[in-house]
Amino acid sequence: MANSEQIKKVQKLFDTEDLSDIKEKDKVKIGRGKQDVFGERLMELFIKAKDVGIEKLTVNQVTVAYYRSFVENGDSKAKTNVQIMNKLFAMAAGGKYPLEKVEGEQGTYRLK
Repeated sequence: MANSEQIKKVQKLFDTEDLSDIKEKDKVKIGRGKQDVFGERLMELFIKAKDVGIEKLTVNQVTVAYYRSFVENGDSKAKTNVQIMNKLFAMAAGGKYPLEKVEGEQGTYRLK
């Protein structure tokens, strides 16, 4: 695994929130497009879990982790269990995210 400085450097490459290093005249050309911050945050949780050996997560686990990761520090508003469940279902069915429902286990998802 890369060290934290390398990780931050790579993350900065993809950061669309802070464009301070881009010339003003070029910002118009870049555009931001529609971002799915909620979906990206959920994927971040699945990646973190997999990095520590947790292969699958229930909706309840994701809801609690989402709160602890993004709501407690003020980055996001709280999401209900139903909102998380609906989003995970849509993400797994939509094909845009590498996420799938675990067969035979209700409300459980994993990375593909």
